[in-house]
Amino acid sequence: MKNMILATALLASTSILAMPIQTQKHLNDKREQMRYVQAELNRKSDIPNYIGNAKNVLAKKFGVSESSLANFWQGISSVQPSTPQDCLNLLDDNDTQRSLFLDCLADQGKNILNETLYKDINHYKLKKLQFTNSPEGQKTITLLFIIEELIKFERNLKGKNSNWYSVENGFLDISDKADFPYENGDILLEVGSSSISALITQSTFPERKFSHAFVLKIDDKAFQTFEALIETGVTSRSKKELFKNEFQTVLVLRLKDKDKRATVSQVATQCAEEHYNKNTPYDFAFDSSNEDRMFCSELVSTCFAKGIYEANNGQVSFEDVRDNFISQQATVKSDALFKFLNNFGVTQETMPSPGDLLSSPYLEVVAEFRKTDSNQSKLWNVISWGDIFVNKIDQGTEFNFSWFSKYLAKPILNAVNWTLDTVTGNEMMFLPTGIDATVAGYMSVMELMTYKPVVKNALAAMKRDGIDTDDLLNTPIWVRYAYLHYYFEKNKMIRYISR
Repeated sequence: MKNMILATALLASTSILAMPIQTQKHLNDKREQMRYVQAELNRKSDIPNYIGNAKNVLAKKFGVSESSLANFWQGISSVQPSTPQDCLNLLDDNDTQRSLFLDCLADQGKNILNETLYKDINHYKLKKLQFTNSPEGQKTITLLFIIEELIKFERNLKGKNSNWYSVENGFLDISDKADFPYENGDILLEVGSSSISALITQSTFPERKFSHAFVLKIDDKAFQTFEALIETGVTSRSKKELFKNEFQTVLVLRLKDKDKRATVSQVATQCAEEHYNKNTPYDFAFDSSNEDRMFCSELVSTCFAKGIYEANNGQVSFEDVRDNFISQQATVKSDALFKFLNNFGVTQETMPSPGDLLSSPYLEVVAEFRKTDSNQSKLWNVISWGDIFVNKIDQGTEFNFSWFSKYLAKPILNAVNWTLDTVTGNEMMFLPTGIDATVAGYMSVMELMTYKPVVKNALAAMKRDGIDTDDLLNTPIWVRYAYLHYYFEKNKMIRYISR
């Protein structure tokens, strides 16, 4: 009996002591819930303003009026009978004509998003990429890129394969990037789907949208690449190693001169292989006249210049061909952006971009691989986030990696990247190919603490608001942009790349 009384008293005293702890936890939960409710109220109040601002920002980026942009998205989300029109003849490099072009497309509804339009605007865009370096021309290219993506999305909804597009044959009935009939001497441009890919491809003018270039050697015995990477110098990958990488886009370039293509390609791939056998180091000076060191597009230009020189029996100047193999070079958009890019090893404001090969008078685009279905949505997230980040820097926001990323995250994440590379063979898993492994910590901080939290929170909020994040037709791009911008502003993790 005495023991029972003592036990009851002990239990009662324990319960009394526990009550303040339970009460405090309840109060904390209540406060957290109230903070969440208030944050949601604030977000729902703020988002309409962000949407309006995003529409204005993107209309300026595409070089069209806000009303035309809204009219276009409304038009393509409906099916309506219309008389086919040649809208492309209205397009020119000014706001008025671009807006008329969009209005013309809108009047024809969703049916205008077809292969015929894709073929026409792809041809128009490729010519622009080769010859245009004006701000107005860049706006036209950006607008056409968006329309291409919408056409591919609409085709995919209808069950039509749209991953590969051939300039000569249209959309191809192959899905994987490894299945294309590559030829010896093909030059490939690629871009990944990470935050740093978005930053690199949107940091220069013109926006070339590619972060790496390399050449293929294909014969009966082997399929391999030759490429110059910052972390290794000139190196090589097998077909298996190449195509297990998760890059989003592949552009295939070939020599225009079909009669001399086989000879030039043989010499070019032999030249690239010699640099591989010599372990030619990476050219951090970006000096295309020095063959003792190579950067990615320099390897391509130099070796193909040798091929053209030999195919013409020395009747052309090797130096002239090499120096003019790329006719336009990209420039970092602003001093502020250049200052930030110093963190990643960029040392020159005017520097050869891999995408500058598109301006070569010797090459032509053969085909392009861009993933469709939900991967398109992922690509749009990357592009939008990168645009927001670059705009912030251009508007005067200063970012510089904090002590955390320099002295803690950098060595840890370098080790993680090295382990992933060693164990899985997936080179630089977090990052696009060709980026210096010594700054992997910075880049991983960008990816894991600024990009991913923003995208995750933005997509979750869109879903809570009943917005289909994967529907590119019924969810206008400025809505996605607005949610990403809102959560970019609210992202507390940004302090890890701030002073």
